[in-house]
Amino acid sequence: MLVMLELPFNTVDKTAFQNFMRVVQPRLNIVSRTTVRKEVLNIYGEEKSKLKRLINTCQRVSLTADMWTSNQTLGYLCLTRHFIDDSWKLHKKILNFCMVPVPHSGEVMADVVEMCLIEWNICKLTTITLDNASSNNVLVRTLAPILSRKGMLLQGRFFHIRCAAHVINLIVQDGLNEIKELVTVIRGRVKYVRGSQARKQQFEECVLQEGISSKKGLCIDVCTRWNSTFLMLEFAIQFESAFTRLKARDSNFAREAPTIDDWKKAKVICTFLKVFCDATKLFSGHKYTTFNLDFHEVFEIQVRLRDMANHDDVSINLMAKKMQIKFDKYWKECNVMFAIAVVLDPRYKIEYLSFIYDEIFSKDEAKAQVSCIKRETFAIYDEYVSIYSLRQKCVLHSMEKEPEVDSGTCSGERRISNMQKIFFKMNAAKNNVGSSSNLEQYLEEKNHPIDDFDILSWWKINSSKYHVLSHMALDILVIPVSMVASESAFSTGGRVLDNYRSLLSPGVVQALVCTQDWLRDDTCEDTNEEVEVYQHENDIEIIESGTLTTHLF
Repeated sequence: MLVMLELPFNTVDKTAFQNFMRVVQPRLNIVSRTTVRKEVLNIYGEEKSKLKRLINTCQRVSLTADMWTSNQTLGYLCLTRHFIDDSWKLHKKILNFCMVPVPHSGEVMADVVEMCLIEWNICKLTTITLDNASSNNVLVRTLAPILSRKGMLLQGRFFHIRCAAHVINLIVQDGLNEIKELVTVIRGRVKYVRGSQARKQQFEECVLQEGISSKKGLCIDVCTRWNSTFLMLEFAIQFESAFTRLKARDSNFAREAPTIDDWKKAKVICTFLKVFCDATKLFSGHKYTTFNLDFHEVFEIQVRLRDMANHDDVSINLMAKKMQIKFDKYWKECNVMFAIAVVLDPRYKIEYLSFIYDEIFSKDEAKAQVSCIKRETFAIYDEYVSIYSLRQKCVLHSMEKEPEVDSGTCSGERRISNMQKIFFKMNAAKNNVGSSSNLEQYLEEKNHPIDDFDILSWWKINSSKYHVLSHMALDILVIPVSMVASESAFSTGGRVLDNYRSLLSPGVVQALVCTQDWLRDDTCEDTNEEVEVYQHENDIEIIESGTLTTHLF
């Protein structure tokens, strides 16, 4: 309980807790905080051993890494492993939450990551997903040569994956800077309404008279979370008619009230930003594969940016062009691995890539892009063929050395039985490993219908048919496109430890963070629900249709 609820160890020393437990169970011997601390470290050791046994069955590893800080300005590296188990179930487990020595440079972080990999006996990496900090680029350049000696996919050419949620954050922040005057106007009027109880009541009357039935309420955005600005605009738009009525009643409100053009512009911008908001939520999920979704969302963003760059309104036009510059910086060049993930999605394959590239490239360039993707897909597949061909040979070799067991028949019959067994294994190896024809067969088959589709379930069912290709799909589809949870994906602020954990030793902090993550139920559903209110000076006030409510956090 203390681990899962992030409660201090000295909770057991509190009189209120002891009184409560005496009511629950009078015979309970309440232990000291020192004993609780030892128990937590014991649980940490036990769960770590379980996790090592679970993850050692995986072929390749995909990691995410994120830096945290404490209120003592100590830096912590959170290293997370993403993998699919033998039942084709997706997992995300924190491996380490360890302190990074000063300075927090890329070289130092690379050393920390390498030590973590050694601790967990991880030799082969597929990718590592990081944000766009310059130190992370140094980390990759330092770590890649070390790992390449142990075997990396395509010599590590696609080792570094940039966090898609972070890229979207950068793109949107640049766009919001171009419309800050409009945002300031609407924010100012929301603040005005929330400024006193009399104004709230007056606005509530306007809401009732306009017959607005929206359950959402007014909220003020937080400067470090861009989606709060999007939601502030979206919620305010639903009360446009109430604001208009209040403008006629209140001369002070009318002085800086949004104009009709302002509201029209806000509606266009909200529709535009919703694409980025939805993509961020999608990328931040961890109960489903996200790598096969990135290509579609990035294409949708690219199309919307192109359309908005031709908008009649000058400010919207400039906003889209500013965002396009940032988009081109990170996503102009097609990420081959994202495209390969689409190829491994039986709903789309190569045909979908050809269709999309024809929309955004010239005919010759589209053809060249598709050829590049096919070439890289077959190159990766050939690597897997060589790996599993070698494994089959090792299996057959060990079978040939198996001692014969006397079954009560003549030796000739025993000899035939062993040879038949070897033949069947060799034939299975030939069918499953073979050459690139196995991949070609997959590509030539009819695409799967889009409705009601679970990609991991499909590959689980078809893993015997596409033995080698299914291992390739397993290692690629598990790659995360985002390194942060949904609640952090919209934020420009850093990840900060709470006051309680900041006071603990680094070893205990790691034990608490990792144990909490390992004890969580993997079957819990994602909570990517839309946050409708935001903390502002420790309290939130929501104005709903007909009701004023106050929520204390």
